[in-house]
Amino acid sequence: MNTAIYIRYFLSSTYYAIIVTMLWVLLYQFNQFVFSDLAYSPYITLIFLPAGLRLIAILLFDSAAVVGLFVGALITNAINQTFDLPTAIVISLISAVSAYISIILTKYIFNINDILHNLNARQLVILALISSTFSSVSHNIFFYYQFCLTSNILNSLLNMFVGDFLGCLIILYLLSLILKWMQFSHKRANNRLIK
Repeated sequence: MNTAIYIRYFLSSTYYAIIVTMLWVLLYQFNQFVFSDLAYSPYITLIFLPAGLRLIAILLFDSAAVVGLFVGALITNAINQTFDLPTAIVISLISAVSAYISIILTKYIFNINDILHNLNARQLVILALISSTFSSVSHNIFFYYQFCLTSNILNSLLNMFVGDFLGCLIILYLLSLILKWMQFSHKRANNRLIK
């Protein structure tokens, strides 16, 4: 490969990472505003929409999304001042990397290609399930050892899993509605051109 291709790849990856970062921050703040009454703790909500963004972003943008998710999680931590910097870095890494590993693993198991041509609705739900499981288990293992949590670890794990899974399902449903609307609009525009 020549240098121009590397530069183009770097620029497109950077662009995707920035878009994912901005979407994460906006969606996280929206989630905090709308679902604050459903918070189990300062870092666990029973509906966590950014989990759906994690899933979609990694499916679409691969490793560039991981960078965007990591930076977005750091920014939201800085805005909300939930954790100190070293803890925030680890939690942000867990958030981005656990989703990435779970999606890569699931794509391998179901033989889903990189252009997602053979991805179906059932596999998306399974991806959401596995991603939510990886995220909630890895976060709660860290919380257990970092904060020496001995009580309610199962409640914390279950609430985070439910929040991540519901967030994934809501985002996937909204995305499917948007895609259907786009297809309908496209068909309508084509019908107008034909007449």
